[in-house]
Amino acid sequence: MGKKINELDYEPIIDIINTKSCNDTGDLYQLSSKFYEIINVKVAFLLFLTYYILNTDIFIEKGLSKIFNNVYDFNNDKFTERGIILSGMILSICYILYDVLDSKNII
Repeated sequence: MGKKINELDYEPIIDIINTKSCNDTGDLYQLSSKFYEIINVKVAFLLFLTYYILNTDIFIEKGLSKIFNNVYDFNNDKFTERGIILSGMILSICYILYDVLDSKNII
């Protein structure tokens, strides 16, 4: 039927525990260099720029509100609910695009 508990291979779990031990983290410099190796800086930077552009007044008033209706409330000078959802969807699509381009080594 199945393997008994004592027959299971625990070697990968023990390796994970040993590599993620709290004793070998080092100082702040080593910790930040490990964090820098884990995150994808190119995608994070492009995502920040996209977020910055999506939330500028020029893009909202001149671009997004011309493409979609009821995105921006000019009387109260703020996004509507539809504008927030569309902006989030554009940001998500850009993240997917950046991730695919980075995985193919295009960017």
